[in-house]
Formats: sequence, structure tokens, C-alpha cells
Amino acid sequence: KLRALPEATELTRMSIFWFMLKTILTFGAYALYWLILTTTVLNRSAQKKISLRFIYGVVVYSMTTFILQSIFIQSGFLESYKYLDQAISFSRFFEAVLYILWNFEIRRLLHEKGHELNGFLTLFFGLFYIVYKVNKIEDDQQEADPLLKRVS
Repeated sequence: KLRALPEATELTRMSIFWFMLKTILTFGAYALYWLILTTTVLNRSAQKKISLRFIYGVVVYSMTTFILQSIFIQSGFLESYKYLDQAISFSRFFEAVLYILWNFEIRRLLHEKGHELNGFLTLFFGLFYIVYKVNKIEDDQQEADPLLKRVS
């Protein structure tokens, strides 16, 4: 049986700039961490939750492709085997599709809570658009109840 995801109690507000900077500095690991925490919070009250198997599958697949690609590039393996380069390109494309699916699942959970997210913007701007919308949700809640604590 899969264990529960890390404990998080509320959506985290973060500026797009800091989100992008942390994501770049951690080679994408921060974006993955943010996705997991956001999914955890949204899953708590969702009627149809995002599967833990899907989440862990994407995480393991991402880490595996990143590590293998790093090893192959460092060892010069890609220069010797041209088909390996194509296989890595396909695996990165498949990984991007998995993240798009995850983004749309988060969109579905936010929609379930009454928040509208544009499908086109979700597709083309992905996680950055979702971070923007989460910030907007937090700002709207702050306006509705000024006593709520704002996290940056």
C-alpha cells in the first residue's frame, strides 16, 4: 500500500518570480515538490482524488529519466548510439505529457472547489498558470477575510 503524501494544510502563495527561480536552481525539483504539496492539499477535500500511484509514478519516471540522461551525457554514450538520443527525446516528451495531465488534474480539483482555470492557458503555461491562479485564490480569500495570514 502506498503511503500518504507529505502533510500540508493549505495552499502556498508564492510569487511567480520566486517559483521560477527556485525551480531553475533546483533543476525542476522545486516545481515537483510544489506540485506534490498542492495535490495533497486539494486531494483532502476532493470527491475524485488524484491517484497516489499516478503521482509517485510521475516522480519516479522524472527522476529516472533525469538521472539516466545525465549519466548518458556525461559518459559520451549519446555520441556512440544515435538511437539512444531519440529514445531519451521520446522519454522526455512522454514526461511532458504526464505533467500536462497532472496540471489538468489540478485544474479539475480547483474547478471542483469553484475556481475557474482556462484550459488553453493551463495547457500552454502549465504550472506557472496554476501558481498564478493559486495566488489569485489566496488573494481573493485575503480580501474576503483580512485576518488570514499571508505567506510569501
